Amino acid sequence: MKKILLASVALTAFAGAAAAEVSFKGDAQLGYNDDVENGFYWDAGLTIAMSQELDNGLTVAASLDVDLDNGTTLALGDVATSDFVVTVSSDVASLTFGDVLTAASTFAFVSEGDGSINDETSDYTAADLGIMGKVSFGDVTITASEIVSGDVEGGVQVAVAGSAGGFNYGVLYQEENLAGSAFATQSEATAEAFLVSFGGTFGGVDVTVNAGEVASNSRFGVDLSYAMGDVTLGAFYLSDDALTEDPMGVSVAYASGPLSAKAYYKDNLGGLNGADEYSVAFAYDMGNGLVLNAGTISGDVATDDAFNYFVADYALGGGASFLVSYADANDNATLGTGQTAFDDIDTTLGGYELMSGLTAELNFAF
Repeated sequence: MKKILLASVALTAFAGAAAAEVSFKGDAQLGYNDDVENGFYWDAGLTIAMSQELDNGLTVAASLDVDLDNGTTLALGDVATSDFVVTVSSDVASLTFGDVLTAASTFAFVSEGDGSINDETSDYTAADLGIMGKVSFGDVTITASEIVSGDVEGGVQVAVAGSAGGFNYGVLYQEENLAGSAFATQSEATAEAFLVSFGGTFGGVDVTVNAGEVASNSRFGVDLSYAMGDVTLGAFYLSDDALTEDPMGVSVAYASGPLSAKAYYKDNLGGLNGADEYSVAFAYDMGNGLVLNAGTISGDVATDDAFNYFVADYALGGGASFLVSYADANDNATLGTGQTAFDDIDTTLGGYELMSGLTAELNFAF
């Protein structure tokens, strides 16, 4: 990251004022895919971050992403901006405007327990600007957020998160804003919700519990996790009056030295009768900069995550890497709405988002 300090300008023009800081961070990508992109593809981005300490103890900050979209030319028309955020903060409070998270992002949801509750502004298809405020009192933080996009308002959430005596707790309220009111489509609608969470460790088992109501339907869920040396066992259960069947699942993960492995099974996903998903995945760090990752994701659920895949990711140093991947859809894979090819395959380990087919990709960070 290259930084430009404007201290001399600030001292000259505003005697006694704190120095402003402006920083730039960039990335670039060049790749080839024989399925999704029909050949070569590229993009590049520049993140601009600014901050200023005020004399009254407040700090103001702003950031913006400038993206060069993949296209047939490099004309100015291919440049887009995104992720604009402005924040005013102190030691105990902050106010943020732009493409921000919502109050739900501070709530500890159990597995599959965040249905009908959006935790960032981008979850709302036509309302991508929001405002969020936080204030802390010791170990307790109160967060409030609202979606604000032109004449569209709604999506109000209020959350409380805290800890005491080794336990953590949370409360989340979401205002009802159904389709046909301020929001025009179901994907922008929000149901009234009131949930509480509680978490702690009991006999070595990490436990998280949710309880409450969403859209007047009772919801209860529990997550369990137990570590035995290099092995971690997990399980979850969710009950909701709106679901035909209660989702549940189990998992086992192993991590020791260069080897990582994970397997899971989830049943009744989305409350569908018998719908399931399962995965087995492995990752191995060769120790020379090369990491190998392979796995399979399958089941009855019609998503774009039903694939067999392999990834070889080699670190070139200096923030650069070279990735080769292959993903092959199995019989249960179904294209999502608006998709013409599988282009967002989430791996079980490693956090990769792959495209179907064979991919070779160079990534650079500056």
